[in-house]
Amino acid sequence: QVLMPFATVDYRPFWVGIGQLGFYLWVIVVISFYIRPIIGQKTWRALHYASFALYLMGLFHGLFSGTDSTAGWAVNYYWISFGSLLFLLFVRVVGATIEKLFPANRPAPVQKITQ
Repeated sequence: QVLMPFATVDYRPFWVGIGQLGFYLWVIVVISFYIRPIIGQKTWRALHYASFALYLMGLFHGLFSGTDSTAGWAVNYYWISFGSLLFLLFVRVVGATIEKLFPANRPAPVQKITQ
């Protein structure tokens, strides 16, 4: 039951299974760091965008099947981690939007003069 997602019958099988599945998918993301030249940049980037879904899977697993979910430290952890994720995502999206609307005037690269 520990290794097979959704096989737990005694304690909240759906949320425990979500956590197990999220863990296995997380392992794939970690391995992708090491095989990035083999799988290519596009595949690697797509896997890493999936990390947002993996985070949510882990968060829901903790919230709905965690035995310490009501403890003060756990509630703080959930709020701080989720809040920082939303904030940084917002900064990233807004920054990219501003960059597209107002491209920076970058000087031309310096060319070396060879003799």
